[in-house]
Amino acid sequence: MKDTLQFNLLSIVYYIFVGLLSLFVAENIADIEWNKFTLYDIIHEHTKPEPHPDIPTYIVYFFILYIVFRWMFIRPELVGLFFLLVAMLFTLRLFTFTSTLTPPTELKENVWRDKHCKRDLMGHLGFSFSKGNNNCIGNMFSGHASHTIMALMIILYFSKYMYEKVFLTLLALINLVLIITSRLHYTSDVIVGSSLASLLFVAYVSYNRDVWKK
Repeated sequence: MKDTLQFNLLSIVYYIFVGLLSLFVAENIADIEWNKFTLYDIIHEHTKPEPHPDIPTYIVYFFILYIVFRWMFIRPELVGLFFLLVAMLFTLRLFTFTSTLTPPTELKENVWRDKHCKRDLMGHLGFSFSKGNNNCIGNMFSGHASHTIMALMIILYFSKYMYEKVFLTLLALINLVLIITSRLHYTSDVIVGSSLASLLFVAYVSYNRDVWKK
């Protein structure tokens, strides 16, 4: 019990630290004047910017809270596992979105972009290291997708209830689509974030199979 508590606390501290560091970096990278173009995206090209960007963010919060309350009294170490693996992904993400800067998904003069630029989960909760709305270039890869798929992977691997797996799989897939159509991310950001989350979970659990038994 003591070891599990320590593992969970360290994982959550690591998660919060990397999340705040990511927010700080994203807000303080020079935002080049990308007000004349965006990247072509096949889904963006054929959909309207809907729903409101808050909707997929709230679904991510749901997945986080679901993992916490679903497992905290049954297998509390799975809560720590979730935060640890997401924090590891965000550590990698620090290098991906800073090494190649991609323009935001909407033009700079677009009114919608003012809301979009505080899309970071920490920023959405009110944390900020900048007075301006310049957190629009942390695109590669999608942290929203990473959270969603990591939570889903834990449910699919450790849950014994088929209805739970089916419902949350459908919700996760819907959220991935909403992340793109709401213009939180380009399609490639979501694909990469989802793939990395899946691969990291499988690799970590497989390597530590004796620890993370079903």
